[in-house]
Amino acid sequence: MVIGNFSDNQDTQIYHLQFGDAPEEMLHISSYYYIDDVVVEPKYLPPSAIPLPVLPGFAAEHVELNTTYVLNNIQFTFDSYKLKQSSFETLDHLVVWLEQHPRIRVILSGHTDDVGGDRYNLNLSRNRAGSVMAYLVFRGIAGHRIERYGYGKERPVVNATTDQARALNRRVEVRFVE
Repeated sequence: MVIGNFSDNQDTQIYHLQFGDAPEEMLHISSYYYIDDVVVEPKYLPPSAIPLPVLPGFAAEHVELNTTYVLNNIQFTFDSYKLKQSSFETLDHLVVWLEQHPRIRVILSGHTDDVGGDRYNLNLSRNRAGSVMAYLVFRGIAGHRIERYGYGKERPVVNATTDQARALNRRVEVRFVE
């Protein structure tokens, strides 16, 4: 918070008030300031006040080329790149879409949150994108149609350390290209 007099000394008006006898010595040497037009604004927002972005999620009926989508509901075993069974439904929708569009290629991007070392997160994100790629190949999508990259914690969606922000930052994205 900044409170101050932003006028030069010539424009500053000073009024000396004479007080009667004060019971405390400090009151004889103290000052009283009248300040008008004060604005108090927070420098840092609390985590709950940070607006979280809405990421476009993959939906087979709304795919545009050269647009990046988050593969929602892609879950991995804690601290690993093993896909949880709950991920298969979303990935199966992606497989069906790719089967219906055989000339389209995909770029998979893995991302982690800010917990852990840079090298560890980079490897984890690559391996998670690799697990999604392996699933697609296992389901019949040609490997030459898929590229995969890992970015670790380099590209967060939200620059915050709340659990909600970290959950958004842990993701696998897909981009459709010709």
